[in-house]
Amino acid sequence: MSVSSKKLDKYIDGDFSRELEKSCKVSKESLDEKEEILPEISSKDIEKFNDTLSDNGYCDIKEYKKHFLKYFNTHLKEYYDDFEGYFSDSDSDEKSCKEKKNIELKLNFKKALIGYHMVNKNSLKEAQWEEINSQILTKSNCTILEEANGSHKSGCDLKSCIGKFSNKTTKQAGEYYNISSYRLTTVCSENNIGTISDILDEINKRDTTFESYSILARDELENKINYKWYLIPKSTDLFNPKKYNWKKKIGKRGRNKGKQIGWETDIFNDCQMDIRFSMSSQLWLKINISKIKKYIITEVCCELANNNMDYVDLYNKLLS
Repeated sequence: MSVSSKKLDKYIDGDFSRELEKSCKVSKESLDEKEEILPEISSKDIEKFNDTLSDNGYCDIKEYKKHFLKYFNTHLKEYYDDFEGYFSDSDSDEKSCKEKKNIELKLNFKKALIGYHMVNKNSLKEAQWEEINSQILTKSNCTILEEANGSHKSGCDLKSCIGKFSNKTTKQAGEYYNISSYRLTTVCSENNIGTISDILDEINKRDTTFESYSILARDELENKINYKWYLIPKSTDLFNPKKYNWKKKIGKRGRNKGKQIGWETDIFNDCQMDIRFSMSSQLWLKINISKIKKYIITEVCCELANNNMDYVDLYNKLLS
């Protein structure tokens, strides 16, 4: 079994250089703490390596992998869970392809968020996330089939070859995320409190348009923002209103004291839902962060001090 330079181009076209960026926290502090900054592997580096190893660029695959790791850096294994799978001879190796795609998504997410904050100091929210999420998928060779383009219509915001997503953003509040969802004025309001049965049916009807939540969560700190990206199946119990026990939400003070002001649930697995008539009967989810950690795709720390460019500078650099 042998590997040609042409085939290597397929494996290596940007992938290894992306892996080596490894920036779960791309901040000045984290880079300063490292004893070494891992090199970026370019196509020329690969060509040089192939020429060094063999005059014609061909080699036994076992020997090739051995020398490749030694030549470039054994840290490669830290960035690729299945290194053997990466060199698989089968283009239809589903596990290997999925692993490569995950690497691309993670690194393009970090590049996109850091790039955003090179110009913007304000945190990335709502419709901006829909656009950035689309860019991340596109740069990772995931075809975009349909976009909401900032529309407030309920349900699917982004339809791609890897799934249909409802985009959400949220800000960390202690140990929780508060995530807004559907406005349900058609089935419940201050003038028509509705029934839980009708409310759940309406939510279920809107849920049919997407498969997963694509959530951008942020923790705003002094001079930096930590972002986490979650992909959570809509069928997950914590996001399923039918898994909760619903009851009337009663006002506790002022003119609404003793009056129904919405609907709420009991606490389920340290999470809760509620609907507030005063907020367009919007469904809100209070999610304990520790309960969804397994769904995290990646994270990045963006230093606001690195925000040293504005849109005029950008124009001048690229177009003038």
